[in-house]
Amino acid sequence: MMHPQVLLSGLLLLLPAAIESFPEVHGVVGHPVTLPCTYPVSHGISPMCWGRGACFSDKCNNVVILTNGYYVYYERSNRYHLTGKILQGNVSLTIEKVTERDSGLYCCQLEMKRWNGVQRLTISLRVQPDTHQEDVLSVTVCGSMSDASLSCSVHLLMMNLDVAEGPTMVVLSRGQAHLHHQKVVLA
Repeated sequence: MMHPQVLLSGLLLLLPAAIESFPEVHGVVGHPVTLPCTYPVSHGISPMCWGRGACFSDKCNNVVILTNGYYVYYERSNRYHLTGKILQGNVSLTIEKVTERDSGLYCCQLEMKRWNGVQRLTISLRVQPDTHQEDVLSVTVCGSMSDASLSCSVHLLMMNLDVAEGPTMVVLSRGQAHLHHQKVVLA
C-alpha cells in the first residue's frame, strides 16, 4: 500500500503539467490589437482559420477569419483582418477597436499539407480599459529654400493624455514645441 504523503507529492508534481498556459497578448479598449501567427511558406501556402476559443480539434471553432492561403474569403466582422502578408506566411489577426468582450482565447489553425497535419496556436487576449485619451495634432512647417521653391513638411505629434490633466496644447514658437496643460471648468 502506498503512503498518502507519497501519493500527494506525486500529484503535486503533475499539477503544473495539467494547467495549460498560452501566450498572452494585451490590448486596450478602442485600439487595434494584433495576435501573432506566422508559418514558413517554403513547404507551400497553407489554408488557415482563426477562431474564438482554445484549439482542440481539427475543426476551427467559432470562426472569425478563413483564408485559402492566398486571400481571405470570410471575415465574421469588418473588425477582423489579416494585415500581414499572407503569401509570406504572416497570418496574424488584427482586431480593430477592441472591447473587453474581445478578451479570451483565440486559435490560429493551419492545414499544413506537406506535414500531413494541422498546426495550432492558442493565444490569450486580455483587453484592458483605456485610461488615456489619444490626440493627434498635425503640424505643417514651411520655409523657403530659395526664391524658386518652398519646402513644407508635415509632422504628426501623438500624445497620450491623462484625462485628469485636462486638455493639452502644443505651441510652436521659433522652431520649438512647448506643451501647456490647461484645466477647463464648465459652469
